Amino acid sequence: MFNLWVKVQILCILLLTLDFWQLNQPAQASEQIGAWVRSLVQEAYPELNAESLTISTFSEPDSYFQSNFEPLSLLNAHPVYKIQYNPLIWQKQCPPEAIKGILAHELAHTLDYHQGKIPGLFLLLNQIRLYPGLRRYERRTDLQAIYRGYGQGLKRYRDWIYAQLSLEERIRKQEIYFTPTEITLIENAFKLAEKSNQREALFQYWYAQTPLNQSEIQAGLRHFKLEADLGIRADAHSPHN
Repeated sequence: MFNLWVKVQILCILLLTLDFWQLNQPAQASEQIGAWVRSLVQEAYPELNAESLTISTFSEPDSYFQSNFEPLSLLNAHPVYKIQYNPLIWQKQCPPEAIKGILAHELAHTLDYHQGKIPGLFLLLNQIRLYPGLRRYERRTDLQAIYRGYGQGLKRYRDWIYAQLSLEERIRKQEIYFTPTEITLIENAFKLAEKSNQREALFQYWYAQTPLNQSEIQAGLRHFKLEADLGIRADAHSPHN
């Protein structure tokens, strides 16, 4: 009888502990995302150090992270920017490195909001209303994250998200954002460009003429005479991702 009573007590404690963990999981998850965001700002986005960044969740079936802002706060000296995540990332086991990589991408969006202010946002909305403009904008945002050292995390995120998508959705993602293969090519190009003190110049070149495929990436390499070092033929063309 005593043993049965002890077992009942242990079971009750376990159930209460489980309930407590489940209640606090969203808060703990947001705290973890917030810690990663603060670390990224400190390490890679010092321009956002003094800005107000909040963490919150959102729910969509095929979207996991987004950067946003409080519209009315844009009228103030210090707008409130938001990094939002879908709690499904935990259930679907998104790797921590992948999360940091995509957060670096989202913070590049935040940096655009911060630097562009209201006039810049109107220009941005006009740019991304058409598909070609959307592709260049999202790839330029990827480029910012890669340049700031988070290409490996972005590759892991792309590999993870591809597994969540249908073939049609995956093809669309590969058109809009850099693929892991393209990210590797860009990372290697930045490493080579750094040796000849051209890393910043290469970034600015691609930022102004954001490549939509490997052929356009290679055009940048030829412009800076890096294609031979990467083992790319001068006449190589790859118009598709």
